[in-house]
Amino acid sequence: MATPQNRRAKKKAAPAKPRTNRKAPAKKKKVAATTTTARRANRKTPARKPRTPKVEASEPSDWWPALRLATGILLLPIALITALALFDTFTATAIEGGGWRDQGFWFFCLGLLIWGITYLGIPLPNYPYVLGHELTHAFFVYLCGGRVEGFDVRESGGHVITNKTNLLIVLSPYFVPFYTIIILAVGILLGQFVDLTTTFHPWILFGAPLQLSWILFGLVGFTWGFHLTYTIAMIGKDQPDLHINGTFFSLIFIFLVNLGLIATGLILASPETSFSDFGHLWLTEAHSFMHATNILLKALLPWLYGS
Repeated sequence: MATPQNRRAKKKAAPAKPRTNRKAPAKKKKVAATTTTARRANRKTPARKPRTPKVEASEPSDWWPALRLATGILLLPIALITALALFDTFTATAIEGGGWRDQGFWFFCLGLLIWGITYLGIPLPNYPYVLGHELTHAFFVYLCGGRVEGFDVRESGGHVITNKTNLLIVLSPYFVPFYTIIILAVGILLGQFVDLTTTFHPWILFGAPLQLSWILFGLVGFTWGFHLTYTIAMIGKDQPDLHINGTFFSLIFIFLVNLGLIATGLILASPETSFSDFGHLWLTEAHSFMHATNILLKALLPWLYGS
């Protein structure tokens, strides 16, 4: 009977099992997991497969472009009627009402003329327009309750990064004359402290009479001409802003809102007319437009149907 010591000795003396030349399996490299991956790996239950989002039949992307196109077509006659009513208002106030004799009107036209000569004769940088364009975007973002998260302005262009967007935010720079609004705000603020109609005789004009209100009218004409020319030029360069809500609808909307703002400025600056007068002219033009459309349809329908 072997003793415990002999057993141990036998175990020690037992020949070692031959080792094979197999290589040990390479250790897997650890991959740094993202926060989401790490959380899923620590879960005991298996992660569920992601569900494929269901697309409803009435998705806005299907019918929204058609709705915008139809809305633009409906706004087209309204814009035409507004343009005719604005022309009638201008004729009644500036020509028939004698508004063309007012010095403010001539200084406004002088500001437009100076800007036209400047725009055509001097190469101008784009930075002032881009700055006003993007600041208008940013202002309407805050006005609509959004937040500006990025702002970039360069000579070649700019952009605003925001958490909210809508029709007004996207198209506001095309109908809001940024620098003209600043001039009007300065004029209103200045009018609280000084009399803008006080006449003085500056030596630079060889003693000719001048008023601060006339200078403001000239600056309004200059800045509004700046807004008008650059807006037309930028629209001609196929701006991305116009594609967001459809190019046709955006152009009609911009045209209509600009007409409304011009009519508002003309009414406020002319004591000879009022909003009720403009409304009456608008209804008159609308009635004439409907009557002319009715006559045109009666003449075209037999020709279209070959009868």
